[in-house]
Amino acid sequence: MSHPKTPPRTAVLGPFHLSVLTPDCAEEDFAAVIASQERLTGLMGDDWPIGITWDQNHADLARHAQEFDEDIAYAWVIRDPAGGYLGCAYIKPTAQDRGRGVAYLWLQEGEHDPVRLADLTQRLTGWMADLGYDPAHFPLRAA
Repeated sequence: MSHPKTPPRTAVLGPFHLSVLTPDCAEEDFAAVIASQERLTGLMGDDWPIGITWDQNHADLARHAQEFDEDIAYAWVIRDPAGGYLGCAYIKPTAQDRGRGVAYLWLQEGEHDPVRLADLTQRLTGWMADLGYDPAHFPLRAA
């Protein structure tokens, strides 16, 4: 199994524009997380985002940005071509084996529909595979 490449900080996957998830996104990210809380609960394998505060969310975004900078894990905000906030995508390699891990994708309430999610899922998994993140070893969980 080859070592996956470090993903780019930005990408355009058709109508989906990805950029690193940072604290600069805190206001719109927190609003999206809270609005989408019911659907997101359990996506990441725990009770996130139940009870999350703005400060906790801001700290999460700072951690995501640092992990990206340190080539540990990768998180992006997903926007439409006009810059509207759609959701987030994550690639989280396991610490023991960079050739395995998990990926997550979520779209906020009001932007989530099965056709859009299916389109983004297909584009994202293809892009990940091109970078060496084989979907068989980095299963994508989506909400």
